[in-house]
Amino acid sequence: MNWITCQIGAREHYAVPRALAASEAAITLVTDYWAGHFRWLLPRRLRERVHDDIERDCVRSFNTRFLRGELSSTLAGKRGWDAILARNEWFQKYASDVVRALVRQSPEPPVVFAYSYAAEAILEVARDAGCPTVLGQIDPGPAEWRIVDQLAQREGVNSSDRPPRTYWDNWRRECDVCDIILVNSDWSREGLREEGVNADKIRVVPLAYDSLVASRPAAPGVAEHFTSQNRLKVLFLGQIILRKGLVELAEAATRLKDEPIDWIIVGGGDSWLLDHLSGCPNCRVVGPVPRANAASFYRSADLFILPTHSDGYALTQLEAAAFGLPIVASRHCGSVVKDGVNGLLLSEVSADAICNAMFTVLGSPGLLAQMAVEQRAMPLRGINALGNDLLRIGQELGVAEAC
Repeated sequence: MNWITCQIGAREHYAVPRALAASEAAITLVTDYWAGHFRWLLPRRLRERVHDDIERDCVRSFNTRFLRGELSSTLAGKRGWDAILARNEWFQKYASDVVRALVRQSPEPPVVFAYSYAAEAILEVARDAGCPTVLGQIDPGPAEWRIVDQLAQREGVNSSDRPPRTYWDNWRRECDVCDIILVNSDWSREGLREEGVNADKIRVVPLAYDSLVASRPAAPGVAEHFTSQNRLKVLFLGQIILRKGLVELAEAATRLKDEPIDWIIVGGGDSWLLDHLSGCPNCRVVGPVPRANAASFYRSADLFILPTHSDGYALTQLEAAAFGLPIVASRHCGSVVKDGVNGLLLSEVSADAICNAMFTVLGSPGLLAQMAVEQRAMPLRGINALGNDLLRIGQELGVAEAC
């Protein structure tokens, strides 16, 4: 089975091409930049544009053009959506040329996969060449941005930095051109249905866990009771933005200021929200950290919280689960939590719901310890499972197995 996968950056740590390679599919990864030899000399964001699971011979990248384009964009003063749209257009131009050449060399039409918002030209070239096409949808689409607008209006903050109409027009054409649309959660599927996307094209394929450690850490002792001397450590790790439910978390932290809870907030984002959280009782705002350093925060926490208003999946849930952390999460993301088993599902994204979840944990001796046991007993969804799902998609599209 032959696949061409196209992506900007290291999205999902190259999970799709890695999963296909692990399933012994023939792959070619087309990407904007791939770090080669002497990568330790590069800035971190470029140094991480590589993965040992993917052979260099299987990669087509545009390193020199990428660096030249980034410099040109910076000198031209492009920021925000202007820079994003320019980068997406630039990538599609060069990637579609590579896809066209690869298809000509292939003895049979490969499956062509590309991520949403930078896929239209690539998928059109593939379709015209008779190739099956798959769109990797990274979020719930316009429905998510309507939620963001509502939140911004509620909080009285500026929501002008939103995608222009052309962004969504291009996306709708991507949805029309492709044969299959992969989403990571039922939440994303419903978002696309709201926009009138053909439901027959949509397939739910959850994310795979990409380990931060070589093996699952040993289970730490979890307290039966939490006191002023042994406080409950609740971790949030991710973007510090309205959509993640952090205004509600801040309000909950303020209400719970007299409870034995420490809130650890890790991540970068909106400065006003970071300042707001910094002023909340018992909140320690760490700021952004390299991915390699995230493990120490998971290890030291008792509970992970994700009160998101909308996420295509939220990979941090899988990372927390891998470290055996019970999770308190909303229902607006990927399904990782079994309510009352390995965590708690919020009835809504609100300070009331977060407080109720914390009172449940504090008022139920042994509950958190039992949830941690259940979390560690649950199998992690790995790269091989993702690979099997992708191979099934290929078979559905009529692509023969490699001999």
